[in-house]
Amino acid sequence: MLEVFLMKEVTDPLSLIREITVKEVKGVLEAGIISGGMKSKVNACVTALLRGVHLATILPWGMEGALWIDTLIVEGAGTRIFPG
Repeated sequence: MLEVFLMKEVTDPLSLIREITVKEVKGVLEAGIISGGMKSKVNACVTALLRGVHLATILPWGMEGALWIDTLIVEGAGTRIFPG
């Protein structure tokens, strides 16, 4: 399964980053924590947030009901990126 949410360590499911700000994203990008194909996804979210979107969410691909879970559950199913 392709993971499409932010994790500090891909092999460790407990390293999921549930919430992060644009400022924090810049730091983890510089530290090399976000790499590969996730960089373009995160950069797209940051661009949207800088242009006025209030919240960007990266959800797991292939997880049935991920959007519903993310909408209805406080911790959600993926990573929420906030302006700031």
